[in-house]
Amino acid sequence: MSPVPPPRLLVQPLRRAVVLFLLLGLALAACAQPVVTAGPFRVGPTKAGFALVDDQGRTLYTNADDKDGVPSCTGDCADFWPPELAPPDAQPSGRLGVIRRPDGLLQWAWDGKPLYRYAGDTDPGDAWGEGLLARWHVVKA
Repeated sequence: MSPVPPPRLLVQPLRRAVVLFLLLGLALAACAQPVVTAGPFRVGPTKAGFALVDDQGRTLYTNADDKDGVPSCTGDCADFWPPELAPPDAQPSGRLGVIRRPDGLLQWAWDGKPLYRYAGDTDPGDAWGEGLLARWHVVKA
């Protein structure tokens, strides 16, 4: 008959495993990104890191050429970089504002810079437009 190990030898590895499991859970919880919302937008994961996304998870961009809240991307440019249009009753809040485009439509803006999507982004979280032409950048909020 084989001897039975003392109970404390059985409890120690179990106790260590429980402590390790709890520490791992706390570490994962600390790394979790809180959900931050701004009007109809939120901060979400993208291929360029956490950034402002729309309600479908599409990444939002600003154009470095836009000055004083005036969008420079119109006409053919807007086919590739659709403006993030705002409804007539849009409610600006904090860093989120609304500007009027040259065609008279309203467009959402972040810190006074008009917001756009990129036509090349086909899936939520895509950020293929980041850095294009050294002027398009995801909105890091």
